[in-house]
Amino acid sequence: MSLTPWAILLMKWNDKSDEPNSLGFYKNLFTTAGTGTFNMTDYFETMSHGSLDLSGSEVFGWFTLDQKQSAYVGNSTPAKGQLDRSGLLAAAESKASASGVDLSKFSGVVVAMNTLTDLCGFEGGMAALCDPGSFQPAVLGQEMGHGYGLYHSRVDGSTADYQDPW
Repeated sequence: MSLTPWAILLMKWNDKSDEPNSLGFYKNLFTTAGTGTFNMTDYFETMSHGSLDLSGSEVFGWFTLDQKQSAYVGNSTPAKGQLDRSGLLAAAESKASASGVDLSKFSGVVVAMNTLTDLCGFEGGMAALCDPGSFQPAVLGQEMGHGYGLYHSRVDGSTADYQDPW
């Protein structure tokens, strides 16, 4: 079994103070505190047939980013002062590290935003972005799964994502 703990970084935009769920909610969703509830540790243990162990995953935050939510451009090319997906990940990691979180102890990072922002996984990058619209294992599992090298399903011979009926 491969031990791959994740750091879960709870992030707020500097113009949005919402905290949509309790700290216990995130611990139950992402760590062994929620074992047996089909949370993320259960999901990956089950879906990997016992080859992935997310024990040691920890939740950190809330941290407040320096940027307003309007600075986020998602999957578009950012202009000066804006953040794309990689920029948001870097800003979140920087904020957590500056607050004393040692990210080197973790295999991956999940940035959980406090408002509807985005949902994505970084293929092979052991990182994911999520928000209140996606705090559920079936959705998060796919995005975190990109970090383990899983790609979108496709019909044989096609480059179009999500076309495989299976």
